[in-house]
Amino acid sequence: MSNPHTTDVDSEVTPFERLTHSLYSAFLFNVGEITIKGGSPRLDLDAARDTIAQLESLLLKTYGNLTEQESAELTAYIEKSWDTFRTKVAGNKST
Repeated sequence: MSNPHTTDVDSEVTPFERLTHSLYSAFLFNVGEITIKGGSPRLDLDAARDTIAQLESLLLKTYGNLTEQESAELTAYIEKSWDTFRTKVAGNKST
């Protein structure tokens, strides 16, 4: 399994895919699903919502210009982000 954080350039991964993965990773960081090594999880719902908006804007602005794979991946990131966001909001309200 390859590490997405290596410095080797993977010729099969496009710059667009790197961008969408980076935005999705930022979302995961903002909802506490990933952390900086040794750090505590954080929950910044405003930043998470902003990142989802960026992903949605990217989908809108690139409509018709993406490969089928790129479009599917971006759509999946948006759907997973909204699912996770709703879960985190519901959990945050109960505390």
